[in-house]
Parts: sequence; structure tokens; C-alpha cells
Amino acid sequence: MLPISRVVSVLFLLGFIFNLSGQQPQQNKSDVVRVRTHIIEQKYCRADADLFTVSLKLDIEVFNLSQTPIVLPPRMIPWVAKVAATVKDAESGRYLFEITRSHYLQDSGPGDSLRVEPQRATTLHAGYDLVVKYDPAFKYPKTLISGSYALVLLLKPETEQVTRSREGEVVSSLTTEPFVLEVSDHPVVIDCEGPPGTKDRR
Repeated sequence: MLPISRVVSVLFLLGFIFNLSGQQPQQNKSDVVRVRTHIIEQKYCRADADLFTVSLKLDIEVFNLSQTPIVLPPRMIPWVAKVAATVKDAESGRYLFEITRSHYLQDSGPGDSLRVEPQRATTLHAGYDLVVKYDPAFKYPKTLISGSYALVLLLKPETEQVTRSREGEVVSSLTTEPFVLEVSDHPVVIDCEGPPGTKDRR
């Protein structure tokens, strides 16, 4: 049997090692990737007499900041949009509202994970719709009016949940940097599901 002093020394050493390992900083997602959004197409779609939607076609650039490969699960899509008055407000976490709304599949085929090499980028193709009201006085929750906003999108896999991969670290959620959305004072509202060229000028 080990002397009591030896046992105490061993336990102290083990506790010290475990304490050090527990204090190792975990890499934040913001340290792993940088996610920037570019609006490729913006159109205004008719809804009803009081509301319309601003429909966005987006390119979302995911840049791997780390020194090892990362893996994006299949079908990463915008689940949540956070709306702020300005980019500064968004960066400070001051949002007007947050919504979970319509989303679109990205272009990559089903089941295709995306491997991103260190210091390289890939682009996801996605879209998002937000509701706008013609009359600012019309009461309807979580809607925009004409003006400028800053948006932040949260992307997650639509269906498959990938937690491990031999290709690299799996990044299962993405948060974009704030990007600016301008809603026109005089939008040309079209019937997006109707015949081409159908317009409602306001």
C-alpha cells in the first residue's frame, strides 16, 4: 500500500492536470469561420393589399479561418433572420426583431457535405423572404417598411445532422456578419408566381 503522503501527492497531481485540461479554451465558431453575405437578386413579391415580400437571392461566402479543414453538413439553409436598424446595432446585439421564415435549398445535391480547406472559402447559394408593409401605420408584427436595415442570418442543416467527419471539423451552424438591406420607397411589386411581367407599381 502506498503511503498516505504519496497518495495525496498523486491525487493533487491528477487534479492539477485535469484542471489544466478543463481550462483549455474551446475554439469559438467565430474563430473557425467568417461568413459574409452578398445579395445577388432582390425583388418585391405581391402578398395582399397591405403586405408584400422582399425576396432575396443570396451568395453566402464561408471562409475557413483555421489551420485545419472544416466540413459543412448538406443543405445549410437560413433558419433565422435577425433584423437590426443598423450594422452597429447588429454588431452590438440590438435587434428590432427575430424571425424564422421561408427558406430555400442550396444548389449542392442532397447528402453532399462540403469540405473547406484551411484559409479557403466556399459559397452557399440560398434565399430568404421578409414581409414588408405598404403603410407604416398598418399594424402587423415583425414586418419591414421602406428604409435601410442590417440583417444577420443563422444557417443550419435542413435535414441531416452531421456531428462527425473524417474530412475535418464539422461546423453545424453558421452566423453571418451583418449585411445591409435597402427596401425601396417605391418598390415595383410583381406577382412572383404569376405570368412574367405582371407588376404592381407603388
